[in-house]
Amino acid sequence: MSWVLPGENENWERFERDLCTDRDKAYMILLDSGFVERVVFTDCMIPLQIDAILPTGEKCYGRNSRVGGAVTMWVFENECDLSKGWPPVLFKAERVSDATDYQILAAEMVILIRCYLQQKKITDASL
Repeated sequence: MSWVLPGENENWERFERDLCTDRDKAYMILLDSGFVERVVFTDCMIPLQIDAILPTGEKCYGRNSRVGGAVTMWVFENECDLSKGWPPVLFKAERVSDATDYQILAAEMVILIRCYLQQKKITDASL
């Protein structure tokens, strides 16, 4: 998806429809993974950002580093408001990707969430 400046109403309306479709598909990618209980999209377009809440209450915050850039994801102990400060990070990982839309960002986040859960399972088993 490309960024469309609101020059003509027709283009702006098409952009809004395309954005809603992209978010809906990204939402389903994350929920269908079985790892995520709730998804929140931020209103920021650059970078694209998604908050995915796991059933355990942990928050996965994912974003692309720039438009079309690599995906970075942080996991926090519980759901938090990042505008009020950065809480301790449980897990941080990156994937090289051309994340130009929410669907790609969501698919890459599913891979990183799986890595986090595998690491957590190994850590919990060693305790």
